[in-house]
Amino acid sequence: MLAKIAHAAAVAELLGLTAPSPSHLLPRHCSLTIAIMRKRTVKLHGRHCEISVHREGKHVWIAVGDYLGKEIRAQAESEGAAVKRWRETASTMVTTERAGHE
Repeated sequence: MLAKIAHAAAVAELLGLTAPSPSHLLPRHCSLTIAIMRKRTVKLHGRHCEISVHREGKHVWIAVGDYLGKEIRAQAESEGAAVKRWRETASTMVTTERAGHE
């Protein structure tokens, strides 16, 4: 299906026409979704953690990353808020675990 879209765009460009929107070339039950995943580095308790942040909906951003061997996942309404919530969740989990071991 994507080959048809690319072909239609190439033909339209050669003819000097505006290419049809990809959604017009797909069956009604199909849709194109482009997911953008960004890598972010978060400093937490003196450690640099690499997390991935991606958008799952209009107001749904997910941040995922490992901290001290545990995968932490946080959701918020913006990219920055998801990163902040990830940091808060990781910090809270570590503080809670340290309190449990004492």
